[in-house]
Amino acid sequence: GISFLKHIERTKVLAFVLDASRLDLGIKEQYQRLRLELEKFSPTLANKPFGVLLNKCDVVENIDKMTKDFCAFLNLGAQKLNAFDLEPYLGFLHPNLTSDFENNPNEKSALFVLPLSAISALNTHALKFVLLKALQ
Repeated sequence: GISFLKHIERTKVLAFVLDASRLDLGIKEQYQRLRLELEKFSPTLANKPFGVLLNKCDVVENIDKMTKDFCAFLNLGAQKLNAFDLEPYLGFLHPNLTSDFENNPNEKSALFVLPLSAISALNTHALKFVLLKALQ
């Protein structure tokens, strides 16, 4: 709600956590709803650098295809992840994960798209390094 959105105004980087296992609402629709709510609340907040986490990927049959399709939806090139000891899933890491966000030519572009499983700890360790790099 609004109180949560006010709370995140102070953040430097946003992380959208999408539920990859939802059958009633796909990840593209979840993402679009979050972006729309953010735009309505604050265009400034909507322009902050962001990343996307596809949570519960351990229970999704074809997470590679889902991730690749989602990256295509965002106009990003999905790639096998090998940085930060990421599990060998498709995902996306912006080639210039730096703190120089003002000079980033495409602020609307995701800094990362990561398949994640909190329950099995898939990519949770790597996520720490991705976020640290995004904040540096």
